[in-house]
Amino acid sequence: MREAGFAEHAVGLWQAILELTLFQSGTIDSATAREEVLSAFMDFWDSEVARVGEVGAKGWRSGHNTLLEPRSFTPRLRVNSKSIFASWMSCEREHIHNARLPARSLDEENDDPYRVVLSTDLREVLSLVWGLASTDVLVDSFLYFCHLPPIAFSNDSKKTNHWMGDSFLRNEFMSSSDPALDRWVHKWNTNTRTTASVPVYFQNFVHSFDTLFADHEAWFSSIGPWATAVLNSQSDVDPEWVSKVLRSLVEAMPRNDHLAAYSIAVEFACDRIKAAKYAKSLLKKRPSSLWLYNVYALIERRSGNLEAADRVWETTLSMSQNSKTFTEREKADSVLLWHTYIWEMLEAGSLDYVSYLFNSIPQSSPSLKAPVDPKQYIFSPTSLLKTHNLLSDIQEALLAAGNANTFVACVDCLAILAYLSKSRDLNKALQPYSNAFDRLATLPVQFESFRSVSIELLHQARARLLYYHARTSSIYKPSQIRALLADSISLFPHNTIFLSLFAWNESRFRIEERVRDTIMDITTKAHNRADQILTTQVPITSHLFSIFTELNRPIYAGSTPHSVRAAFEKAIGDQDPSTPTHYNTVSTARSSLTLWKLYILFELSQHDINRAKDVFYRGMRACPWSKELIMLAFSHLRADIIQERYPGASRKGDGMNFLELRSVYNVLIEKELRIHVDIEDELDEFVAEMQQKTAALGLPIAMPEDADSEDERM
Repeated sequence: MREAGFAEHAVGLWQAILELTLFQSGTIDSATAREEVLSAFMDFWDSEVARVGEVGAKGWRSGHNTLLEPRSFTPRLRVNSKSIFASWMSCEREHIHNARLPARSLDEENDDPYRVVLSTDLREVLSLVWGLASTDVLVDSFLYFCHLPPIAFSNDSKKTNHWMGDSFLRNEFMSSSDPALDRWVHKWNTNTRTTASVPVYFQNFVHSFDTLFADHEAWFSSIGPWATAVLNSQSDVDPEWVSKVLRSLVEAMPRNDHLAAYSIAVEFACDRIKAAKYAKSLLKKRPSSLWLYNVYALIERRSGNLEAADRVWETTLSMSQNSKTFTEREKADSVLLWHTYIWEMLEAGSLDYVSYLFNSIPQSSPSLKAPVDPKQYIFSPTSLLKTHNLLSDIQEALLAAGNANTFVACVDCLAILAYLSKSRDLNKALQPYSNAFDRLATLPVQFESFRSVSIELLHQARARLLYYHARTSSIYKPSQIRALLADSISLFPHNTIFLSLFAWNESRFRIEERVRDTIMDITTKAHNRADQILTTQVPITSHLFSIFTELNRPIYAGSTPHSVRAAFEKAIGDQDPSTPTHYNTVSTARSSLTLWKLYILFELSQHDINRAKDVFYRGMRACPWSKELIMLAFSHLRADIIQERYPGASRKGDGMNFLELRSVYNVLIEKELRIHVDIEDELDEFVAEMQQKTAALGLPIAMPEDADSEDERM
């Protein structure tokens, strides 16, 4: 619905679904008939008070929502008959941005009937979500709608994590107006090859605490790519609305610290000052949440307030061990704070201080100030044994509790402890991971969900230590790094952390074929994993990663425009198995708007305008519901834009002229896609003027063909 141009209707549906399922009126109980509930909700909706995500919204159940003031919208731009399509595109963009959220019947806007979402528009969909069994799936579904990654630690995360590779969902970059391919597919160079996290704008991994607040220079960031995509005036997602909705969800789920931490991470990506204030306000309501204290400390550190961050960690760790307000399970979560602080110091290069932190773990009231006595930086046999035994005991407790994120953090602490106490011996550091894998293998079948998430998280934690070791150690074995990453890829072939690190490791030594062979394998075969959800599909993220590696492959290693096109064509797939170009992919990504847009941008980067137009028409036929894909004709393929951006000498073909653009505009009408600024009359007048001028010159009249999209040329 949003991709067809009806963004306010899509948002309105989500507002209604969330209000009905999570903020249901307190006067309604489980015995109330469905029709009665829906009727009461329709009355709430028709009252036009503030709804979830809007200023003053408190949820349907509160009964005290604010009645919004009428809004007015005065367009700044007008259609200019002298540059009709160029000016129309700007006007249309202005109206699209204004229509990201539903209007109210009293708003002083134009008479666009689609701007107001009526209760009658909602009933059919709301009937489908009645009695929804899992709020976790609902929340993750909403996050996907907002182009955000799912929350990894819900009961249904195994199911929703698969959607990260869905070609229909992963279209977060369609509303960007940037004309260049390099904007979204950065090429490695001498600078960016020092980090593996640069290329992953199309992510597919388990989003943990480590990635939510990651420094993108040091590790993979869950929210960073989202912020890049939506924090511009043309995004189809309103980040402020998303932030407000998440805050409301946090209020509705007061015991869900994972959601609270996630909400703060999104807030932090948009506004760091607001995020710090929000974290403080949540801590006042949840004073025993070690997760939130850890989040607040990280916010202070990311904002440059290092001493303030240290004080938060020190105070919280001491409080968690001595205060009676914390349960034993909550106290076990303190390992997450130690783990975060240790990694922050590792990345800062303070290895001696990390040793001191490990020595401080067994203390009931740890002081995290740098000690004067240098002996406190040294591992003694006694201190090492105390720390190791305590972490081992906590690990067992977390294993029994089924707490995946904190369990993995504890294992990672044991690995780093072994790494530093054994003179940065990587083999010694790997042993705790192996022990944890063996321990998980002994769990009964009812722990399967916990086990599968924990194993992938353990591999990600191990990969992080490998990455750190490769960047900071002067002596290491690339073959060992390669073998360990290959092991992770064999288990999780589409995890973009492992794929990125594998490509990064090989690129440092100019060994390109191993990467190509690995990518060829994962994009050609269906891997038989233990879970059976979407196991036959090659995720769009893997195809996009294949294209990325091909774009970055040196010419001497066989990279040409033809090899990049082959990667695109493999992702799109060939429907006819008898053709020589058929690719043995189990499923294709023909429905991926992102793929088609990148393919068009690639051909434009090659100055091959004819190919770009051909790809555009193919994409339009493959995804006839997408307004944004069709809008590329006006924003990227218009003749005047092509002439301006691409020199005539190197250009193959010309951009779309008036008649071609009018034909594309007619497709928008034929497919009943949303048009905010109707210019049919202006186009008819312009054509009539052209015909008059042509007739006056005695030339034959060429009428434009209003071709149906199904008849467009390939």
